[in-house]
Amino acid sequence: MVDENIFREVDEELRRERYLEIWNKFGTLIIGGLSAIAVIALGGWYWWNSEISNRQLAGDTFIEAMRKSAKDDQKSAEIFERLIKSSPKSYKFLASLQLASSKAALGEKKEAAALYKKVADDPSADKIIAEYAALHHSMAGFDDASYEDTLAGLERFLIIGSIWRHTAEEVVALAALKDGKIEIAKERFGRIGADATAPSAIKTRAQIMLDVIAAKDVQ
Repeated sequence: MVDENIFREVDEELRRERYLEIWNKFGTLIIGGLSAIAVIALGGWYWWNSEISNRQLAGDTFIEAMRKSAKDDQKSAEIFERLIKSSPKSYKFLASLQLASSKAALGEKKEAAALYKKVADDPSADKIIAEYAALHHSMAGFDDASYEDTLAGLERFLIIGSIWRHTAEEVVALAALKDGKIEIAKERFGRIGADATAPSAIKTRAQIMLDVIAAKDVQ
């Protein structure tokens, strides 16, 4: 009699291939989008504070640079390298984060990780900026990291009260999906959907991923 475990292993391997297909279609796109959205939000926050502290010019320059470089990562890198040299300290941090995002989009992951780490380790950086940089430093090696490594790197952001909790939860859920840990992925995406404090965009993406997983399960 043929060992039933063989059929089970084959079935699990086929399912893993299908979930990797989901990841290849949606995962990297979401990870990249998280960086862009968060940097824009931080830029807006600093722009508002620049009004209060009479630094409107620096804020306007940063927002204009974001607009011009939105569709060209190479152009973005050049613009923000210049801004790092010419802007007040707070905007240097933002420019460094955006430069890191551009480097990551260009496939220069080591350079991106180094930029994120430099901001995260700078004692003069605001807490919100330092935490953002630390979060994205952990995410910089996402494609090559296991679910366990991703969880270990982001665990400190998963606590109640962390402003990056929902972003970290989404990334960890995607890591589980990437590694074929489907039940964990469904649990974490479901947790996001049930969280009344989660941003609507993250909840929507979580539900989409749950729907995609459910559709694959019935195939």
